[in-house]
Amino acid sequence: MPTNTKNLLTDAAGLPIPQAYDPVSDSYKPVQSKDGGMAIQFAGAAAVKHALVTVAGANQETSLPDMPCSEVCITALDTNTGVIYVGGTGVSATNYGAKLKADGFVTLSVQNASLVKFVASVAGEGVSILAT
Repeated sequence: MPTNTKNLLTDAAGLPIPQAYDPVSDSYKPVQSKDGGMAIQFAGAAAVKHALVTVAGANQETSLPDMPCSEVCITALDTNTGVIYVGGTGVSATNYGAKLKADGFVTLSVQNASLVKFVASVAGEGVSILAT
């Protein structure tokens, strides 16, 4: 692990300089800037959104809500007694991407949660979602 086996790069005064660890060369490399500035990109979500979605009738394709996101985690409700079938448009009990029993989950990378559809084998059952 570089933090306990490699020394940070320093300038002429002995102060640490901007740097990143390169696992290929097993060493720190100076971070190069453009026009004297450093570009920083933070990873992660600005907000976490959630919802509960249930179906009125069994075997009815249901969309998740309109939520712009980069990932959505779909979890079958723990009270479900049947199966949740997850996929895109046209999802069914015989044509699906994931089959979830109570508390089962799947995480998908999508630009909007509404792209994900599901079908419940039992009326009134559903899913909880977390989107980032």
